[in-house]
Amino acid sequence: MKSYYYAEGIIKISSPDPSFVTHYEWLLIQVEADNPDMAEKKALQYFNTNYNEGYQGGVWIDQHFEKLVEVKSAIEPEEKEVMEIYSLSFWDLEAYKKWKYD
Repeated sequence: MKSYYYAEGIIKISSPDPSFVTHYEWLLIQVEADNPDMAEKKALQYFNTNYNEGYQGGVWIDQHFEKLVEVKSAIEPEEKEVMEIYSLSFWDLEAYKKWKYD
């Protein structure tokens, strides 16, 4: 039986352009899977496939999947295989770690 899980991930957004300020994005996605291990695999595949490189406003951007924070059972799931739920941009990864883990 399929269940739904939420997966939190961190994306680093940088550019070789010296005027670009490197920052991070925290994302929450919903994953449909048979178990937590499969949900983690699907989340990792999604983050690694969908966050890479491209142009933004004419500037070359590198989006790099940094870390899978955690995978938990969904509270009120929608019926989609993988779905972004929420994202939050930030500039200081160390401050995020302190906020999340301290």
